[in-house]
Amino acid sequence: MKRLPTLLILAAALVLSACALAPVARPARFTLDTRSMARAPLSVTVSAASWLDGRDMYYRLAYRDPHRLYRYAGSAWASAVPNLVGERIDPAPQAGMRTLDIRLNDFSQVFSSPTDSVGRVDASLSLRDGRDGRLVDSTRLSVEKPAGADAAAGVAALSAASDELLARALRWAAQHP
Repeated sequence: MKRLPTLLILAAALVLSACALAPVARPARFTLDTRSMARAPLSVTVSAASWLDGRDMYYRLAYRDPHRLYRYAGSAWASAVPNLVGERIDPAPQAGMRTLDIRLNDFSQVFSSPTDSVGRVDASLSLRDGRDGRLVDSTRLSVEKPAGADAAAGVAALSAASDELLARALRWAAQHP
């Protein structure tokens, strides 16, 4: 009888040590769809608000608290968001051409209910002269695309929203000869 508590303690210790040795699940890593690239006849830089300058994937629960950001625990970007968006641009700058600066202000999945969401991309654009760097014009663009209820659906929506935002940004820049 005195051995039973000792055996139970040893068995519990063995089970707990096995749990400690179990592999830790790594987050799923996502990239944007790289099949579509925007051809840019000017120099383009992409930057982001500091909270977007990492690999974390964010979402908002607009139906509960629209101003609070949440991080997906089991999902992450393969690279920093500005890098992923910048990779979607195929620049063809020529000497003295203008520079389009794209600053991402929001890049998140926004839920209007537990099952309905959109991928939202919001950016400030600045067009600068290629010779002296002076500001030619600036504007702000925002694009939302429908998504489902998980991170993978958010990635697809953010990929589509990024494509549209880049296309609109390049059209806007082209209006300034």
